[in-house]
Amino acid sequence: SSSSSSSSSESSSNTVVLDLEGSDGRERGEDDQTFEKQTALFALASSDVLLVNVWCNDIGREHASGKPLLKTILQVNLKLFCTGSSTNNNNNKKTKLIFVIRDRSKTPIELLEKSLAEDIHQVWQSIKKPDIFAQSDVCEFFDVGYFSLPHFEHENELFVKECKGLRAALLSSATNTKLDESKVPSTALPTSMREIWKAVKENRDLDLPAHAIMVATVRCEEIATMCADAVEASDAIGMLCKRASDSKMEFSNALGKEIEAIAKTGFDVYDAETAFFDKNVREMKRRELAGKLTAVFKPTLEAHFTNVSKKLLTKVKREMDVAANGFENEDAQNKKSSSSSSS
Repeated sequence: SSSSSSSSSESSSNTVVLDLEGSDGRERGEDDQTFEKQTALFALASSDVLLVNVWCNDIGREHASGKPLLKTILQVNLKLFCTGSSTNNNNNKKTKLIFVIRDRSKTPIELLEKSLAEDIHQVWQSIKKPDIFAQSDVCEFFDVGYFSLPHFEHENELFVKECKGLRAALLSSATNTKLDESKVPSTALPTSMREIWKAVKENRDLDLPAHAIMVATVRCEEIATMCADAVEASDAIGMLCKRASDSKMEFSNALGKEIEAIAKTGFDVYDAETAFFDKNVREMKRRELAGKLTAVFKPTLEAHFTNVSKKLLTKVKREMDVAANGFENEDAQNKKSSSSSSS
C-alpha cells in the first residue's frame, strides 16, 4: 500500500508520497501484525489519501485480496476517531481510500468494484466498534474510490499514461478540497510526522486535534522567535537605535511611524508563515511576538526618551534663566526710576 500527504495551501505539485511495506513483506517476519497496524495508523494519521494496491486476480479471495489489511485499516482508523473529547465524527478527518486494481483483465471493472465494495461492507460489519459508531457506515469515515491499471510490463506505456491520470485526479481533488485548519502546513510536516510516529510506537492514543494544536504551538513559537530575531538583527533597527543614541540628532514625531513600519515587517512574515495553523494558537503567539518586538525596540525608545528629557530640561532651564534675567533687569530698572524721582 502507499499513501500521500498534500497541502492544499500550496501548489498542487507539492505532494509527499509515502511508500509503505506491503501486507506480506518479508522484512517483518511471519507474524508481525503489530508493525502492520503501526504503519497503517501512521499512514492514516498523516495522509489525505491512502492507496491500496489489489491484484485483479486476487479479488474475491480471503487473504490474497488484502482483507486482513483492510480490516486493519478500518480498525485503526476508528482509533483516530475515538480519541479526544469530540464524539461528532463530522468534525474528524476523513481519508480518501483508493483501491488500485492492478493488472486488470477482461473482467468488467464494475464487477470488480462491486466485489471490493462487498468486502469493505463485510469487514466493516465484522469489526468491533465503539457504541457511538455502532450504527455508522464506512462512508462516514472514508471517501472510497476505485481505479484500475493495466499490466506494468506487458502494457508499460499505457500503465504510465494511466498512472499520470490517477495522479492528476488526486491532485485536482486535493486542490478543490476546502482548507481545513486542523491540517498541518508543510513547514511543520517534519515535526508533525515525528510526533505521530512517536505516539504510534509508544502505543499512546493518537488525538489528532490535540496533535495539531501541539504542532501549531511549537511552530508558531519558533516563527515568532525567528521574526523577532530578524527585526533585531536588521539594518533598520540598528540605524534607528544609533540615531536615538546620538544626542545631536533631532527626532520628530516620525519616530513612532518608523518603529511601526519596522515592526510591521516582522508581523507580515509571521502572518504569512503561520496562516494555516490553528487560529487561536497563532493569535496567542502573535501577541507574544508583540512582546518580543517591544523588547527589541526598548533600547531605541530608552535612548530617545533620555535625549528628549535632556533637551526638555535644557530648554526649561534656558527659559527659566531668560525669565530670571528679565526679572533682574526689570527690578534694576524700577530701582533706577525710583532714584531719579527722589532726586
